[in-house]
Amino acid sequence: MNKIICYLTDEFYEKYSNTYLEMEKKKDRPYHHLILSYKENQVVIPFRHHISHKYCYPTSSIIDGKCQGLDFSKALIIDKQYISNKEATVDSTEFNIIKQNLYRIQVDFEKYVNLYKKNLKKIQKGNKIASILNMCKFSCLQYFHNELELWKTERSFFIKLKSHFIFFNIDAEIANQNISF
Repeated sequence: MNKIICYLTDEFYEKYSNTYLEMEKKKDRPYHHLILSYKENQVVIPFRHHISHKYCYPTSSIIDGKCQGLDFSKALIIDKQYISNKEATVDSTEFNIIKQNLYRIQVDFEKYVNLYKKNLKKIQKGNKIASILNMCKFSCLQYFHNELELWKTERSFFIKLKSHFIFFNIDAEIANQNISF
């Protein structure tokens, strides 16, 4: 049986801390571990406090516009070798909410991924609405376009994103290629 709460390995942080600029950097931060059956990817979603946006699965009441819960915007798609064997724990109330709502969390996360993809298309078409730009700019999904099958687009799309001051961490080799599908 897969763990539903985990930590990431030190090796993961050493390898990706300077690459995935939007990821949570606390090594003792517990993550919820999902396996998305439709893509067979290992997805980890961090537990966070003081979440002030709607892209999350709350495990507490919203107070002053903030809650605690699983922050979809900081989710990572990783290789299972980076899931630590170290025992991870969270508050028992929070754990029970997660355990009882695994299916709902997966569905909500998939909706988040689909919204991210839609917003990227809107940006590609020239949309400059701040909420759409920020959703993509601050999402860790920007580092996983291959896994999300988002490279099927024109190179000019990435140039447009940079012109909106959104930095998507594209491997330099890939960014310099003529991307056409």
